[in-house]
Amino acid sequence: MHRQVKHVSEGRRFATDLLKPLNEGKFSPKIERLLEEIAEVNRLVVLHREASDQWIAPSAEMRRILQLQKSIKSILQAYPMTPMLRIGPDGWSHTFDRPARTKEVFQRDYVVLQYIHEACELRFLWKLAWCEYAKCEKWFLRRVRGQRFNSASCREYAFKSTAEWKAYRAKKAREYYRLHRDKNIK
Repeated sequence: MHRQVKHVSEGRRFATDLLKPLNEGKFSPKIERLLEEIAEVNRLVVLHREASDQWIAPSAEMRRILQLQKSIKSILQAYPMTPMLRIGPDGWSHTFDRPARTKEVFQRDYVVLQYIHEACELRFLWKLAWCEYAKCEKWFLRRVRGQRFNSASCREYAFKSTAEWKAYRAKKAREYYRLHRDKNIK
């Protein structure tokens, strides 16, 4: 049975706990690749669902998702973990313990893997995404399936750097210049 987030504050606390190590970036390249592949699967799922009503319908997105799942599996197999049951103030919880003698870099990897596992248990993993604004470079949890940017300001900056926006602003600047040149202002 999957544990559910009882309150919004619990979900926010978990999101903060998950995103902190991800945005610090202190983990191995394998975990970085794992996170990128999870984010790509999440993006492809959105595209596939927009294109088709059926989950299993053959498409380029589904073929890529299956390839990524194999790659994710191979990355995870490199990290041996022992399933554990623990009792705490909230009752029983299911976690994974890492091997006793792991290097410091791998200990941070195991922390990220634990958060990924818990995100999956809480049904938060589909929300994990990488901000598409090049200067942001942060992980975030989406509020809606199609969200591509970390914040409204990232979305705005990304849009303002497109050729469409620059052409629009150039056109408006020319109009503004002509109005003032011809003294057609009110």
